[in-house]
Amino acid sequence: MKNRKVYLSLLIIFSFVSLFGQAKSKNELDKEKLQEDIRTIIANQNQLFFMDKNQEFLLENRIDPTKYIIGPGDKICLSIITEIIQYFEVVISPTEDLIIPGIGIINVTGMTLNEVQSEIENHVSEKVFQNAKVSVGIKNLRSFKVQVIGAVKKPGFYKVTPIDRLDDLLSTAGGVHQLAREFDITIKHKDNSETKVNFIDFFRTGNLDNNPTLTEGDQIVIPFADIQKEGIVIRGSITGRGYDIIENNETLESYLWRQANFNENADLESVLIERNIMGKKEFIRVLPVDFSNVTLKAGDQIDILSERGISVGGFVQRPGQYNFIPGYNYADYISLAGGNTVQGDAKKAIVLHLDGKREKAKSASIERGDVIFVPQNRKDVWIGQVSIIQLMTSISTLLLTFIAAINAVKP
Repeated sequence: MKNRKVYLSLLIIFSFVSLFGQAKSKNELDKEKLQEDIRTIIANQNQLFFMDKNQEFLLENRIDPTKYIIGPGDKICLSIITEIIQYFEVVISPTEDLIIPGIGIINVTGMTLNEVQSEIENHVSEKVFQNAKVSVGIKNLRSFKVQVIGAVKKPGFYKVTPIDRLDDLLSTAGGVHQLAREFDITIKHKDNSETKVNFIDFFRTGNLDNNPTLTEGDQIVIPFADIQKEGIVIRGSITGRGYDIIENNETLESYLWRQANFNENADLESVLIERNIMGKKEFIRVLPVDFSNVTLKAGDQIDILSERGISVGGFVQRPGQYNFIPGYNYADYISLAGGNTVQGDAKKAIVLHLDGKREKAKSASIERGDVIFVPQNRKDVWIGQVSIIQLMTSISTLLLTFIAAINAVKP
């Protein structure tokens, strides 16, 4: 019994000590967590950037503290370590002052993040604590409005951040107008200086100098082009057909690669340029090897032709044109057309080539632009349900299709 009392007393004492130790550990853990947060700030002061739950930024690169200019609205996280640890989150005021409770007011106009840290260190060591360790980071980026005018779909004022680039702004503004001079954009800064931007060059080369970040007070001016002097027309097997603007001395290659969105059946071997030369219309056929050698001129009309397919006509379920598929024979194309009708005789099918040659489908090698015709079987010609007039109509339609295909390849 005596031993049990001793054990019980020891258990109570041990439990009390454990509870006290846990309470103490919690306080120590809180302090350690704060110290760890500060160490994180110190370790990452050259690349620190937090995201507030109401803000989300996609960074292409880390913020460079030697170049990033602090401005009104930036939220700064600041630690001052002496015998105690002080942590602050402060927002730069509209007058570009950094107001630190219990420390003072520091004006940071035009300073980089590194310069702000040096200024705070000097202020703290001279007026508050001599041997203080100071660390500074950005918690939230400021936002400000810039104006975009001219050849955009939705001119006006837009909110941006110091890390937003010109393409972000233009996307927000609905994109540039199709008659915009994208190679002649002017950014007017609030100090009355200007930056010229060739936005087309950014798409060609990826040069970020032609897709700059924006600063507070910027006005972006995108001029309209003179359609008579700089306009062309593009049409055919592409999306976004219509008028467009070319840069001076721009080649066909440069224009197509930056602007044209080709359809699935576009044929780059069949690019035609209709050009007015001395009052007369001329047609220029350009092969891919010559794209870089052909300089576009105002008034050019560029046609991106479709790949020549295979026309299937006559007595088939779905007469029409079908994409050329290497290796397919006449029967495969008739199958694509749903097969022959009850009145059709696929075994008697013929093939008409672009050069005018005609041969039996069974022995023919199918090439782009060919026309496959399925005739009516003989029984139906004489006693079937289809009249001779209907047969002649079908043949006439096929011949017209063949003539159109031949004319399509003539320049």
